[in-house]
Amino acid sequence: MTDKDLSSVVITIPGKPVAWARAGVRVVKAGGKTFAQHYTNKQTRSFEERVAECGRRALGNRSPFDCPVVVAMLFRREPPKSVNKAARAAMLAGLTAPGTKPDLTNYAKGVEDALNGIAFVDDSLIVEIHLSKAYAETAGIDVLIRPWTPRAIEREAA
Repeated sequence: MTDKDLSSVVITIPGKPVAWARAGVRVVKAGGKTFAQHYTNKQTRSFEERVAECGRRALGNRSPFDCPVVVAMLFRREPPKSVNKAARAAMLAGLTAPGTKPDLTNYAKGVEDALNGIAFVDDSLIVEIHLSKAYAETAGIDVLIRPWTPRAIEREAA
């Protein structure tokens, strides 16, 4: 890997974040046999395609990370339309957190799967992850990927 390949990558995915959904199962009969067929639902598949495209654009002609990485993801959600102006202002100021479903780890799983083979050779290379949900004017996801280094957190805090 070159020094350029070891620098951080920022990927911005516009639009509403979508939580990862378990694969669906349907019964299929073929050739006189009955078996279960697993499939990804349309919303999850569409979201993963959007994330993958944003990842390809952000990386350009750069190779995927082939080393342990640290990933930080911020899931930006718009405040509900039903809240009043004061509540909306508090949400956008970071005084209220979106402690509602879907859960944070399901958001992250979909992004990890979509970036597999694009931003990193395999998502098993993720050795440290930082996740957060916040209210924002515009929905989207911000992803930072960088090579892992020993004691990275302590150095960043200094």
